[in-house]
Amino acid sequence: MLKLIGFGLLYLLYKGVVAILKFINTKIYLTEDHLTVSHGIFGKSVNDIPLNKLEAVFLNQNFLGRILNYGTLTTSTGEITQAYVIKNPMELRSKIVK
Repeated sequence: MLKLIGFGLLYLLYKGVVAILKFINTKIYLTEDHLTVSHGIFGKSVNDIPLNKLEAVFLNQNFLGRILNYGTLTTSTGEITQAYVIKNPMELRSKIVK
């Protein structure tokens, strides 16, 4: 039983470290025409989203996220919906909506 608990804790630690590394390595650039999101730990993935194609921008921020100033920003272009955990989500959302 203790081995199972140990494996469970090790798995949770692994998932936490991966989530933190993804959060640290996410970069967002906003220009007049595009929202560019670069993320990845070992490899890099870059998404360019034209602002005129954005249909919806959702923001999820729980209590801890409000205190620590992070949240999940979800963008939808109709065909593709992607979510990113970012710093200062309210600031970015307000800049996108303008």
